This record gives sequence, C-alpha cells and structure tokens, in this order.
Amino acid sequence: MTKWIDYQGTRVLLIDYSGLKEDALLKAFLEVEAFIINSGVKNIIELVDFTDTYTNMSAFEQLKRTSARLKPYVGRTAVLGLSGIKVTLLDILVRVTGRSTMRAFHDKELALKWLVAK
Repeated sequence: MTKWIDYQGTRVLLIDYSGLKEDALLKAFLEVEAFIINSGVKNIIELVDFTDTYTNMSAFEQLKRTSARLKPYVGRTAVLGLSGIKVTLLDILVRVTGRSTMRAFHDKELALKWLVAK
C-alpha cells in the first residue's frame, strides 16, 4: 500500500511493505518505483514499513536498483520494522546507493518527527 498522509502539515509518502514475502516484495518495489516517478514530485519524504517482510537476494538486488533510481525523487526516508540482518542490509543499501538520508527507526512517531524536522 502506498499513500500520501499528512503529518504536522507536511506531506509524507507512506509505503507499507509489511508482511510481504519475496515475490510480492519484488512486485511491490516496482509498483512503488512507478508511483513515485509518475507522481512528478521531487524531494519526497517517505515512511517505509518493512515489518514482518521476508526477503531474499533477488528482492534485495531489486531494492538496490529501485533505491538508486529513486534517489533524484526522494529526500528523507525513515524505515520501520528492521532488526537483525535487515539493519545490516539497510546499511549496505545506504552505502551502495548514496541515499545517506535514510534512517531506521523502531517507533513510527519518532520516525515521523525526524522526517518533518527542519
């Protein structure tokens, strides 16, 4: 599910991958990429939820490609639902894509506050 929400007067793109497994995750990455590119919006602030997702190397490689292609469109990204190896994968993703404004959070409210902070 991808939708715009308003948080403290700021438009935030909520991207919910929660509960998706490998094939559905691959499809969702491509759908989100098309949504963002077709939106025509630049400097998007996004909240991404990976709670209870299951990934494999194929899905991670697609996420790297998608993240790199979306770099011109996205400002800050807060990521929820990461633990264990997923935190390491986020660190790798930040390094290989240059998306240095991507951070992991355990709390949605804290993530949103960080996203809208000036």
